[in-house]
Amino acid sequence: MNVADSPFAMGSNGQDLLKKAPGVNIDKDGNVTVNGKSVNVYVDSRPSNLNGEQLKAMLQGTDGSTIDKIEIISNPSAKYDAAGQGGIINIKTKRNMTQGFNGSLMASYGGMYYGDIRRYLQNDYLSFNLNYRTDKTYTSATLSQVYDNGAQTLETGSSYLLVSGKDTTAMRRVSRSKMGSSFQYYVVKAGNDWFIDPKNTIGFIVDIPVMKAGMSTPLQNGTGTLEKQAGTTRQTTETLNTSTAYTLFTPQHNINLNYTHIFCDSLERELTVNADYNRHNQHSINSQSNIFKPVGLAENTSSLDISTRQLAQIYSAKADFQTQFWGTGMLETGVKWVLSTTGNHMTTDSTINSMSRPQAHSDFEYNEHIAALYITAGKQFGKHWNIKLGIRGEYTFSAGNWVTADSTTRRSYFNLFPTAFVGYNPTDKWSLGLSYTRRIDRPGYWQFNPFVVYIDAHSYMEGNPDLQPQFTHSLELQTGYSQYVSLTFSFSQTSGSFAQRTTVLNNGDSRMRWENFCSETSVGANLGLTELPLVPKYATGQDGSRTLSGAWLALTLNGGYFYHTHIHQDGAKKHHHNHHWGNASATLTGYLPQNWVVSADGYYNAPQTEGYDYMDAFYGMNFAVKKNILSKGLVLSLQVQDLLRSMHFNSHSIDLPEGYGSYINNHYYGQKVMLSVVWMFGTQQYIKRRNVGGVDESSRLGSGNSTGGISR
Repeated sequence: MNVADSPFAMGSNGQDLLKKAPGVNIDKDGNVTVNGKSVNVYVDSRPSNLNGEQLKAMLQGTDGSTIDKIEIISNPSAKYDAAGQGGIINIKTKRNMTQGFNGSLMASYGGMYYGDIRRYLQNDYLSFNLNYRTDKTYTSATLSQVYDNGAQTLETGSSYLLVSGKDTTAMRRVSRSKMGSSFQYYVVKAGNDWFIDPKNTIGFIVDIPVMKAGMSTPLQNGTGTLEKQAGTTRQTTETLNTSTAYTLFTPQHNINLNYTHIFCDSLERELTVNADYNRHNQHSINSQSNIFKPVGLAENTSSLDISTRQLAQIYSAKADFQTQFWGTGMLETGVKWVLSTTGNHMTTDSTINSMSRPQAHSDFEYNEHIAALYITAGKQFGKHWNIKLGIRGEYTFSAGNWVTADSTTRRSYFNLFPTAFVGYNPTDKWSLGLSYTRRIDRPGYWQFNPFVVYIDAHSYMEGNPDLQPQFTHSLELQTGYSQYVSLTFSFSQTSGSFAQRTTVLNNGDSRMRWENFCSETSVGANLGLTELPLVPKYATGQDGSRTLSGAWLALTLNGGYFYHTHIHQDGAKKHHHNHHWGNASATLTGYLPQNWVVSADGYYNAPQTEGYDYMDAFYGMNFAVKKNILSKGLVLSLQVQDLLRSMHFNSHSIDLPEGYGSYINNHYYGQKVMLSVVWMFGTQQYIKRRNVGGVDESSRLGSGNSTGGISR
C-alpha cells in the first residue's frame, strides 16, 4: 500500500493510515489483526518491539507524512520468523537522500468533558523527526510523546446453581466500578548509516521507549454483591471497594548494530549481518482495599498490595545472504540465533481487619533459545508467472522455573515451516496469487507467568507455565486490480489454540487462566478497496487528452466474512462450536477545492466466539476536517473520535459446567475532539532501504493490556 503520495497521508498519523490497509483491524487496546488473525508489526523491516497500548501510542505518535508504504505480508516467506498467526505488517518510513536537513513536526491536543463522571478526559501527541545526510553518512532522529487520560465502567458477574438430590446451592455475584486511567509514552530513536565505500555500509539504531500507565477508582467506589444460598440458609455480603490502584512503569532499551557488504550490484548479491539487544524492565503495583459487610454479621476489611518486577533481556544475531540466479531468479538463505531470559519477582502484602499477614514472595524464571536456518528460491517465468519456494527450520529449547512452587517446566522441539507461492499477472493491472505457509505462535512471556493480577476483589488473571505453542497451516488465494481493489480467500487450521479460560470458584471468585483449548478451522474472504475514486478528478493535457489525477470523493473499505469451527475436549465432554463472524470498516474522503479534506470513517464487528468467550457486536464512527497549506508545508486538522459514544464491549463465557455463568461488560469513555498541526520542512527524495534489524521475540514482551485489565 503506497501512501507516500496519498493526500490523506498529510495530517494523518500511523494508526490512521494502517486502518486503511486491506484486511487490517485495530481494536480498542491497539492490538492489530489481518483477516481476523494476530500479526507482528515491523517498522523499517525491524520488529516494533511493541504491542497493545504501546503499539497504539507509537502509531498515533508517528507523523503519517513520514511513511512511505505499508506492506501487508499475510503469508511471509521462509526468510521471516515463523511466528505470527496472521503474518507481518511492515511500515516503511521515508529516507531522504538530499544533503542537509529534512524533517517534520506533529502536535495534537484535545479531549472531552463527561458530566456523569464530572471529569475532563484529554489526549496529546507530539512527534519530531529530523534527518541529516552527507556524502558519507545518513543520520535520523525521532522524539515522540503520547499522553492519554481515560475512563471506563467495568461490570463483572458470575453465578452457579448446583442441585444434589433435594439440596440446592446457589451463588450470584455482581461487581461494578468506574475507573480512571492515564497512559504516558515516550520514545527516543536515533540511527546512523556510514557509507564506508560503495560496497560496504555499517550502521546502528538505538530505540528507547518508556511507558508509564495507571488505573484507579477515584471516579466512584466499586461496589459488589455476593449472594449465597445453601438449602434454607441464605447469606448476602456487600463489598465496598474503597480504593483500587494499578501502576505500571516500563523502560526499554533496543540496540541494533548492522553491516552490509555488496558483492555484485548487477546480481543484487549481498550479505547483511545484524546484532540486536533488547532490555525490557517492568515494575507494576496492584493495590486493593475492600470493606465486606455480611448481612447480620460484623463487617470486615481487607487490603492487598502486590508489587511485581520483570526484567527481560533478548540477545539476537542473524546473517542473511541473497543473490540472483538464472537471470530472473533470486536465492536467499540465512541463519539466526536468539536467547531470551526473563526474571519475575512478586511481593504480596495483605491485611485483614487491621491485622497484617506475613509477606509472601513468588519468583518465576523463564529462559528460551531459538536457532533457525532458512533457504528460499524464487523465479520469474516469462512475463506473467512467478514462483517462490522456501523452508525454515527452527529449534526451540525453553525452561520455566517457578522457584517458590518448586515447579520446573522444560521443553525442546524442532519444527519445519515450508512456504510456497505462485503468482500470475495476466495484465499490468490484474494480479492473482496462491500461497501456503505453516506458522507458529509461541505464548507471550507474560502468558507463561503464573503470578496473579487482580481485576477487582472477586476476579483475577494468571498465566500458565505449561502453556504450549500453537501451529497454523494457512492457505490464501489473492486477486487484485490496480492499487484500488484486493480480494482474498483464506483457509487456516490451527492446533493447540490458547486462550483465557474463566472458572467460577466455589467462593464466587472468577479466575481467568491461559490454556491450550482447541483445534480451530477458519474459512473466509476479505474485500479491500483503497482510495477508490467514486468521483474521479481528471487533468487535461496540452493536447486535450484527459488523464485520471486523483478523486474528489474516494472510498476506502475493508470487509471480511469468516466461518469458524472450534473443537475442544473438556474432560470426558467434547465441545463443537460453529459460528459466523464478519467485520467492516469504511472511510469516505472528500478532497475539496482550496486543499480542504473532509473524511468520515466507521467500523462494525459482528458478534463472535473467541476462545472461551462470546463477544457482543460493537461499532463506532469518527469524523475529521483538514486544511493543507502546501506553500508552508502545514496541515491543520480537527477530528472527533468516537462520534456516537458507542465504545461498549460486552462478553460472557461459554462451555462452563452446567449451572455456571460468567460475564464482563465494559464501557469506555472514548469521545474526544482533537486539534492537530503538522509542519514539514526540507526536500523529499528517497533511497533503497537496507535489510537491518530483527529482534522478533520482543513482540512477546507485552502484557496485552498495559493497565492490568482483561486481555482478549
